[in-house]
Amino acid sequence: MKLLVLSDVIALPIGYLSSRFFLMKFVNQVSIGVMDLLACFSFLMFVGLLTILPQTWRASQENPSRNLRSE
Repeated sequence: MKLLVLSDVIALPIGYLSSRFFLMKFVNQVSIGVMDLLACFSFLMFVGLLTILPQTWRASQENPSRNLRSE
């Protein structure tokens, strides 16, 4: 979770600034607000949790002694 939050904190300002610079070139301006950034943050957290949780659940249900015997 810490790495997901850290990556979001790094990626959201970069994405915001790059989209602002990209949208400056158009005549019709579209505003990007805080709610858009929060929606992106929540979507990224949801996808990250959807990816991580099944692997964590599977690892927590495994018997550790079986893995130690094979190593």
